[in-house]
Amino acid sequence: MTDEQQSPVATSNDQQQPEVNPEEIAKLNVYQRLNEIRKIVSYVQKDQSVGFGNNTYKAVTHDAVTATIRDHLIAFGVIVVPGLEEGLMLDTGRSTSSGTKIWRYEAIYQLKFINIDRPEDYFVMRVAAHADDTGDKAPGKCLSYAQKSGYLKILALETGEDDESRYAAVAAKISDEHHRDLILLCDKYEFPAAKTLKRMAATLYGLKEIGDLSDDQFETARDAITAKGEQHLLTKKQNAEAQNAAGQ
Repeated sequence: MTDEQQSPVATSNDQQQPEVNPEEIAKLNVYQRLNEIRKIVSYVQKDQSVGFGNNTYKAVTHDAVTATIRDHLIAFGVIVVPGLEEGLMLDTGRSTSSGTKIWRYEAIYQLKFINIDRPEDYFVMRVAAHADDTGDKAPGKCLSYAQKSGYLKILALETGEDDESRYAAVAAKISDEHHRDLILLCDKYEFPAAKTLKRMAATLYGLKEIGDLSDDQFETARDAITAKGEQHLLTKKQNAEAQNAAGQ
């Protein structure tokens, strides 16, 4: 489409669906149609918190991306057909705190962007993705991620995410010194250390062992034991005073 040709959409600074000219759209090939969508939509709001504790970050979901672009794909006559090129289910070797296996599904998909007015006018985008799950939902999660990633990249949508910066977002494990400090704290309050720390790891952090705790979480773990311990000592003192009073 040249500069002299009439634009199929009215210029707009928001992401609402503008009025479109069907006759002008019919002249566009699939790349031009997607480019018109790029002019309308530039940003997708991150809508979900992922992870827990210090490793929590905001992310954009498949549903948020779909909701943002769906009406525009319809208006400009573009349909996206996903196809599985290859897929593999793997045992990650990891388990949940309750012992349930975590499975990973890895796949390569072909996303076919088709001009619905001329189905022979299309292009294919290959996307690799993977997803973890304890049941049978990993393949569905994987496909959703592949589609979301494909839409974001092909339409050059901003999200504020920085996938590249999260490659090493795992905090350092709790140090041996801090681990010993927690054991000594349990001893101080007459708690069985192994049982107390294991229960704390599971109930407070969703971890299997206290050794899986990050060093950044040491202070919260220490404070939790201290609070419980002080309450234990107070209750013990009150019970002793009550017994003494009853014996007099």
